[in-house]
Amino acid sequence: MRDRHDAGPGRVRGVSRRQVSGVGGALGLMAVTGLSASAALSRRPPSTGAELRSAVPLPPAFRVPLPLPSVAAPVGTTGGADRYEITQREATLEILPGGLPAGARELPLMITDRAFVDDGSLAYPALDPALRGRPGVREPCLGGVLGDVILVNGAPWPVHEVDAARYRLRVLNGSNARHYALEAVGADGRRLDLVQIGADQGLLAAPVTHHRLPVAPAERYDVVVDFSHAEVGSLVRVVNRLGTGRTRDVMAFRVVREARGDSRVPRTLSTDLPAWRRSDAVQVRDFAFRAGRMRGGHGWLIGGLPFDPARSDVTVDLGDVEVWRLIADAHHLVHLHLVGFRVLSRNGRPPLAHDAGLKDTVSPRPGEAVEIITRFDGCRGRYLFHCHNAEHEDMGMMANLEVV
Repeated sequence: MRDRHDAGPGRVRGVSRRQVSGVGGALGLMAVTGLSASAALSRRPPSTGAELRSAVPLPPAFRVPLPLPSVAAPVGTTGGADRYEITQREATLEILPGGLPAGARELPLMITDRAFVDDGSLAYPALDPALRGRPGVREPCLGGVLGDVILVNGAPWPVHEVDAARYRLRVLNGSNARHYALEAVGADGRRLDLVQIGADQGLLAAPVTHHRLPVAPAERYDVVVDFSHAEVGSLVRVVNRLGTGRTRDVMAFRVVREARGDSRVPRTLSTDLPAWRRSDAVQVRDFAFRAGRMRGGHGWLIGGLPFDPARSDVTVDLGDVEVWRLIADAHHLVHLHLVGFRVLSRNGRPPLAHDAGLKDTVSPRPGEAVEIITRFDGCRGRYLFHCHNAEHEDMGMMANLEVV
């Protein structure tokens, strides 16, 4: 392992691979890295923020149809066939395994939460209402802004009619700070399987079945749900087990007809996922994501420093494999630009089921240390890594990565 010492948040320590493999838990990490208890453990309740209350009456759930993105219009039609103009560019494409649900049975679902003032515009507790000068939000929203209205594709608590067949759902958590623990619950109270086939950066090696799927802000999950297990005419509700009151409901699917279903979920989805090993890493770095001071006020810091766009916080060589240990004092959502990564461990234990695949966003829990491994390939240049909680990153929780 090469020894490189950078100034800034990515601290490098002379730790053997055996020590790295054997360290368990945040307290063990403090012993190895020298982090103080206040840096490695949460100094705040494990909440993601405060919920705003809308000043307008909220609509009933499951009345508004789910909006779906429009399909590009053809430039012309000849003999009943649509014609499109396509600009061809050389690219590397992932060939999808056959049998997955497609067409009308493949749905994008962007989940957000918002609050509204009395004229219907968005409520937001910014310190600078013009959003041009001082960053940050008012207390008690420093940990993140939550809304009391759940939107899917921009519609409040929508409903979508489906066949009694498998559907592929491409889920994105577009919320500022709200976490979700999603379940699909039938009219009889039984949970439908959420079969995960993809993560942030593409297909998994093999499907992973969940009954409850945690989704942090900026994370993407590709899941298949089989609605043939629900009765025709019944409602399947998607609920958030982390929500309360109205935010417990997300959306619903109404099963409206029997249908032939020839889709399937292959046992093997991808064979080209990177197989980086801990022994491949030329560097192990520690990053503490924690609260601090910025410009005389509250801030969120990486390695004790607020963001400076002119500063390179970490320098890596193109092609290097590194292990990063991400230590959080509260709920944070660590997102890397340029590269995807694999999750190696959480507090010295194996990753969770939803950590599978190639990711670019991971959510360390309060007091937790998450290890990730990646190869810095692609292009040289300067790239960001940051917390994807919108309020945290606005208040300084970003850093620059220089690939040389």
